[in-house]
Amino acid sequence: MITEKMNIRMDSVFSDDKKHRFLLRRSWAREGKIATVIMINPNKAECLITDTTSVSVYNGIAKMEGYAALNIVNLYSVITPKIHFRHNSEEDLNHPDNDKAILKAVAESDITILAWGTVGDNNNRVKKRILELMEKLRDQKDKLFQVGFAGKYGLHPLSPQLRSNRWKMQPVDYDAFVAELKETLQKSEAKAESISSVDKSEPKQKESKNKEIKETATETKEEKVSETEKE
Repeated sequence: MITEKMNIRMDSVFSDDKKHRFLLRRSWAREGKIATVIMINPNKAECLITDTTSVSVYNGIAKMEGYAALNIVNLYSVITPKIHFRHNSEEDLNHPDNDKAILKAVAESDITILAWGTVGDNNNRVKKRILELMEKLRDQKDKLFQVGFAGKYGLHPLSPQLRSNRWKMQPVDYDAFVAELKETLQKSEAKAESISSVDKSEPKQKESKNKEIKETATETKEEKVSETEKE
């Protein structure tokens, strides 16, 4: 019979009202490397209560050789099962102290994994938030990685490929990643301005057309009156 024992320390850092979580940390050895994982937003996990995502992250890092601790931080700090962008401001979703916690966690880590998945692919508001954070992480760019499996990277920890396989790391090409974000946002803003310009010009065009119709009608009426007078 073999009995194994391990002490796992768990720390959680919240805002005073506990509506925002800045950090979830688990450490299981005194010596070893530290990983920080950046995801979307916290759900219900804390010191004693865990959730599917945090378990998946913990398992993924624990299977990697030489690691002793894990920091989980998020793009947005609000605690919610599903984040909603349409009816919430940035202040609602992200506490002012969140970036301080992210930068501190990254600074003490050996690697930082960008694991928010595809949340920003079709959402320019999220893209702007990612760009904002990436620019703050410029000095730590050599630590940035994406996680994946079978050649597909940038996955979220709940992706089926990651939940059933050992994680593989790929370094983030920081300059290319940031440049792509900026280019995408610029194109989107240019398109929005173009649409806005068309929307603004349409009423003027309609007004000009109506004026032209009225003037034509008036001229026609005057011509008929003139012809009648001649008779």
